[in-house]
Amino acid sequence: MSAPQTNIDRQKKRHRGPLLGIVAAVIFALALVLGLGGWMAPEDTSPTTQQNG
Repeated sequence: MSAPQTNIDRQKKRHRGPLLGIVAAVIFALALVLGLGGWMAPEDTSPTTQQNG
């Protein structure tokens, strides 16, 4: 069964906004995941100063 109205140019215009929104959401989620990875990364715990006591 085919669609009743298949105007490809009109469909491109109508889908542009939602597709850009989806791409923006994916980029935002990727930035959050990378930020979380950088925040949770282990810090350098090697002793740099000696504690005398």
